[in-house]
Amino acid sequence: MKKLEKSNSIKGITFSLCAQIIWGFSVILTKQITADFSPLTLLSWRFTTGMVAMTLLIAMKIFPIHLKGKNIKPLVLLAVFQPILYFIGETVGIKFTTASESGIFIAMIPIVTLILSIYFLKTVPSKLQIGGVVISVAGIVLMVACKGVGVSFSMIGYSALVLAVFSAAIFSILSDKAAEYSSIEKTYIMAVMGALAFDLAAAAEHIADGTVRIWLTLPVHNLQFMLTTLYLGIGCSVISFCCMNASIKYIGATRTTTFASVTTVLTVLCGVFILGENLNMLQGAGIILVIAGIYMANKISVDAKDVE
Repeated sequence: MKKLEKSNSIKGITFSLCAQIIWGFSVILTKQITADFSPLTLLSWRFTTGMVAMTLLIAMKIFPIHLKGKNIKPLVLLAVFQPILYFIGETVGIKFTTASESGIFIAMIPIVTLILSIYFLKTVPSKLQIGGVVISVAGIVLMVACKGVGVSFSMIGYSALVLAVFSAAIFSILSDKAAEYSSIEKTYIMAVMGALAFDLAAAAEHIADGTVRIWLTLPVHNLQFMLTTLYLGIGCSVISFCCMNASIKYIGATRTTTFASVTTVLTVLCGVFILGENLNMLQGAGIILVIAGIYMANKISVDAKDVE
């Protein structure tokens, strides 16, 4: 039994790390590209690219999917929370609040997921797991706060960020409960729903601005936008979400979300090594706390022993 538990832990941790590493590098790409294009433009192309890529892979039978005869309502509900509500909340929240405020709010996702898991999944985390989640979140808050905590007092922004936090947490719970569906099936419906929602929103935006033709032909005329879209669409919206759903299957919602801190750590390190930013002592201490917290929350994978 412990041998299987250890195997599942290793698989879940590996999948979660892969997802967070891909998302970690996406932050810099997103910051760079949204300086020239609206978030809705990027989101529409991102999820459309992901949907088209997955549809082709499914048609070529590279990605197995068996939705015929199944009730897809749970998957539609899953997609409503992530990516639709989450990205709406995150985008609006970041726009109306300071970077430090939004970073601290988003860092609360593992704690909210932990609380909701206890109530809805009836899981009882160990004291070590609870401590690991709290320490990891404290590390993120420290990294964000050391740059200075600006205050916006924007109720719209705060409300949007709360929406993003709870959407991400509820997504993890729903993905855990939807165990009868494969990670590919979950991710495909998420890609389809994301494409529909953000294409409609982007169409409305560009119709109002009179820039529909520019929006529809953007990847053809802008190489940087095309490359960013391919990375976000295939890497983040397909591979990462498949890994995320698979991780939740193997190690559960709570342990999977503890790895969300890895994205922030990678973003900081990318800023240091790619953008030439400075790494101060408080950020270094925050990174150490994040790593320690993740280790504590997932210590079962280290302690598990094979049963002869």
